[in-house]
Amino acid sequence: SSSVGACVIDEGELPVVSAVKRVPIGAGIARDAAALVPQLKEALTGLIPDYAKLFPKIRTVSVIVASPWFAATLRTLASKADKPVKVNRNTIERVVSDYKKTVQADTGHTTLESLPVTVLVNGYRTMAHRSVHGKTLAVTLYESVTDQLLVQTVTDAIRTSIAKSVITWHTTPLAYAETLLRLSDEDHATVVDVGGEVTD
Repeated sequence: SSSVGACVIDEGELPVVSAVKRVPIGAGIARDAAALVPQLKEALTGLIPDYAKLFPKIRTVSVIVASPWFAATLRTLASKADKPVKVNRNTIERVVSDYKKTVQADTGHTTLESLPVTVLVNGYRTMAHRSVHGKTLAVTLYESVTDQLLVQTVTDAIRTSIAKSVITWHTTPLAYAETLLRLSDEDHATVVDVGGEVTD
């Protein structure tokens, strides 16, 4: 059955996780968004006020959306020049921006993330912290979307209890990868995202 969880993270040299709580969403019978969203609203109504009372100074709320509540794609944006050109973060942002101008809005859905996760210049990976030169550029873009009604339901539930909160949205693959990379000395992380109702 579906569920929603929450916790409080105190950031520091060693982050501390506390007040972990998970509540079910409905009775596990509903399968479509139209039925699940009202049940999600009910679950959040019984969950978030407790955190607002126990931790009144909370202002940042990070929402991590798990399967099957989102859809995600990896897309490669490639360009080629006759002569070596300078590539930096501004170049990457421009490539992504130009791509977004060609994409039509998906009615009923909201974009959660649109982030370059890999950048290759002349076939070599770079994070573009400094300018590099090359003839070819390939940007792998991770994009995730979810239902607008889901975003509105969660946002309303949070703002009802934590009025001035700053809400950020994430999906499990990127959240897991970022956490794994911070915890290890590796430059890459492979994440296998097993959907809901398979693990508990």
